[in-house]
Amino acid sequence: MRIGVVSTAQREVHGSVAQFDERDFEALCHFMSNVRDGGCQVAIVHARKAMLGGPVTAGQPRDSRRLRYDVVRRLKAAFPSMPIVVNGGLGEPHAVLEALSWCDGVMLGREAYHRPHVLAELQQTLHPGAGAAPTREALILRMQRYAERELAAGGRLAAITRHMLGLYAGQPGARDYRRTLSEGARVPGAGAELLPLAIPAAGAGRGRLVAPRSAGV
Repeated sequence: MRIGVVSTAQREVHGSVAQFDERDFEALCHFMSNVRDGGCQVAIVHARKAMLGGPVTAGQPRDSRRLRYDVVRRLKAAFPSMPIVVNGGLGEPHAVLEALSWCDGVMLGREAYHRPHVLAELQQTLHPGAGAAPTREALILRMQRYAERELAAGGRLAAITRHMLGLYAGQPGARDYRRTLSEGARVPGAGAELLPLAIPAAGAGRGRLVAPRSAGV
């Protein structure tokens, strides 16, 4: 659920999205009461109003400045027995830990897809005694074995590598890593051996990683 709704037909849509007054909170609590009474056992709340009535244009960016964690925190205080999970814009370990100090859980969406190693970072933060998190290199080698099985079953390499592009997000060599996977997976006959070749070397950027050419190409 969202914390409210705004029609994109409204003239001041930006202000309406950011604004949240007592009437909005009353409506939110009324909705929460209804779904709770209807049998809802957990509420996952995205801390932003929803825009209804049309597509969001380039002039209406969905950014973290409109996220209202304070509203979700107030909602949790109003419904203390209802497990509430907060969603939206969270990903950094310190922000997740702060949210967990007042809510029952944190949901990650696009952050976990575009920067999947954040899950290892969170694991280390929440469970520091659980042992070392796998390195990105180790994960790529595991994905190589997975890719070998999928390709043997008739799968396509590009269908696998396209979901791995964010593994080195924010790290040195990330651009070369993405380029190697993106370009290499399109080469006819490319196999799972492409994956370890995409691992950026220390101090990446000194040279471009080159995808292997398949035999006869």
